[in-house]
Amino acid sequence: GCDALTEAIAEGRRIIEGLRPAVLDDLGLAAALEEITYSASQAAGWQVQCTVDPLSVEPDKTLSVTLFRIAQEALNNVRKHAQADAISVHLSNGDGLQLTIRDNGRGFNPTAERSRGMGITTMRERAHLVDGRCIITSAPGLGTTVEVWVPGTWQERQP
Repeated sequence: GCDALTEAIAEGRRIIEGLRPAVLDDLGLAAALEEITYSASQAAGWQVQCTVDPLSVEPDKTLSVTLFRIAQEALNNVRKHAQADAISVHLSNGDGLQLTIRDNGRGFNPTAERSRGMGITTMRERAHLVDGRCIITSAPGLGTTVEVWVPGTWQERQP
């Protein structure tokens, strides 16, 4: 069982690396997050606050793609479901990388609406693949917050 799981994780990482968006190669993670945030906000008409701490080291491909895809999914969910007019995106680094995406939309009950789609599950699974966690908090009328944290060991994985 452990061998099959290890092989599945390795295959998942290979797939993630194969889906690397060109914007990550061109701009790096920090600038790519800013780019998708401002592009999404311009298309949706949101007020946006985006703050990205400088990264001392560019994360490896797997981690960059993972955080980029989680941010992309979160922003798509805001556009499709939240009816928000303002969002904030923040990337910080300290004892790990922390990506936080907040909206002021209609919110939802995460436990009651889990079966509606795969987006939330996919974000959590992506974070888990890089030894991180993804916590989604929301309540009707109070907006939604997606918080992704990857431990500081991400820097130790650098080539």
